[in-house]
Amino acid sequence: MGRLNLRYVAFLAARYFTSWRKQSVIVVIVIAGSVALYTLSYSILNGLTVATLSRTLGLAIPHVEVRVDGDGLADLEAFLNVCDEVEAYSPRILMEGLAASERGHGGVRVFGVDGVMEARTSGIDGFVVRGSWNVGGDGAVLGSGLAERLGVG
Repeated sequence: MGRLNLRYVAFLAARYFTSWRKQSVIVVIVIAGSVALYTLSYSILNGLTVATLSRTLGLAIPHVEVRVDGDGLADLEAFLNVCDEVEAYSPRILMEGLAASERGHGGVRVFGVDGVMEARTSGIDGFVVRGSWNVGGDGAVLGSGLAERLGVG
């Protein structure tokens, strides 16, 4: 296959647009309108996604997740405390577990957190329906789905 002669293509395009002026104007308007409509709909959908995520999850999704072993946690906390760019942080321990009551049972993900630090990081206080976020001792905070499944309040 030979090389594409761009001068010839430009000549044909210019000839077409000048000989069919009304149709050319209509084609340009339709293409511009389509691009504008696509840009508008994409922007609306992107904004809707961001709004939906922020309303449903709040600040519960951390911006950065760092996984360290127990020994590295003290060093990481020392660094985060002196770092001006870090607004808040909260260490978590994640385990799989089983929750059971007289009415039901099920597998759960158990997060061990520091109550004060977690409240500053995720804004979890705003999602507590009943009771207090700081339960202390051997207490636990249940999600509404798990509480309903187990039949507890």
